[in-house]
Amino acid sequence: MESNLLVTNDSETNKKKRYDNIDLLKLISIFMVISMHIPLFFTDFINTHSINCFVQFGLRLISDGVLIFIFVNGFLLINKPFDLKKHIYKIIRMFFILLLWGTINVIIKSIIRQENLSITKIISEVLSLKLPHPYAGFLWFLQSLIGLYILFPLIKIVHDNNKKVYNYFAITIILFSVGINFVDIMCQLIGNLINVNNLSSLVLNNFNRINPYVNTMFLCYFILGGVVYEKRNIFENKKNITIAVILGILSWIIAIIYGYAISKLLNKTYNDGYNYNQIFLMITVIGLYALSTLYKNKNNNFINRFITSIGKNTMGIYLIHSIILEITKKYVNVFSLHFYQRLIISIGVLICSWIISIGIMKIPKLNSIIKI
Repeated sequence: MESNLLVTNDSETNKKKRYDNIDLLKLISIFMVISMHIPLFFTDFINTHSINCFVQFGLRLISDGVLIFIFVNGFLLINKPFDLKKHIYKIIRMFFILLLWGTINVIIKSIIRQENLSITKIISEVLSLKLPHPYAGFLWFLQSLIGLYILFPLIKIVHDNNKKVYNYFAITIILFSVGINFVDIMCQLIGNLINVNNLSSLVLNNFNRINPYVNTMFLCYFILGGVVYEKRNIFENKKNITIAVILGILSWIIAIIYGYAISKLLNKTYNDGYNYNQIFLMITVIGLYALSTLYKNKNNNFINRFITSIGKNTMGIYLIHSIILEITKKYVNVFSLHFYQRLIISIGVLICSWIISIGIMKIPKLNSIIKI
């Protein structure tokens, strides 16, 4: 399965140019997703007074693979020829795969946990595909992706026919996503310094009354991916790559400093997922893309073939990994393990999911359950 994000198959794309660095970004992203579900990072450095936990807090701040996936999707889709009929068919397939894998996860996980669920409970769980629902909550991403795909034809028309309006749309998306969220964390910091606890909510309530967008982060990173595709020649210059990577690292450091400062002010470890909504992560993702452009699949050795294969099977890995992880957790208490042990488990879940995905893809008809 070839994937624009997680979602396009080989027959549709085998004649298109292959971007080696995009396959690498897919590998990084799917590993980040799996690491969140282990979980890999224990980040409470305030209560533990542990440098190790603080390091894991810092690593967690750049481990938002979902938004990198959306970035990749925008990179590969926005500037490509568009067929509305095929696109609608893809949305329908995504919807049925969402329901199918929701059902599969609920049934299999209830069996592993030795829980007897009624039909009503199974249906309820399948229709509750959002975190923190334990059976299939991880599929919230696919739900949000469907929403983005429903809107995509409008984005595509504006992009191809009126760049001024498209740029206006892109700027407003940035303002109502990372812009508002940056205001939020500044208000939290200032509010704690001047002892005004509700300053953030007071400011954001006014912004949200005029916010015309829903799921702004997906829209933001999708459009960002398209912009980077159009400007990709910039990253053929090593000086520009160096600048982008340095800015990405500096942005990550700023995110860590903010997380540390607000944690000290609150006397508790700040939300380790806060960077998901912030401009810091956006700059870091651009730096990560710039760094990835240095990767070239020239030798076609095992490592390169592995990276390419992961890039082709990200949808299958995404759909399968949660069940592999459920089986793993039945026999292993990940919360009692050291970081390096959880890291090994994360890699193992990735590899097992990849092998199963490859196996399913080789079976005619059955491969349709992971191929979109």
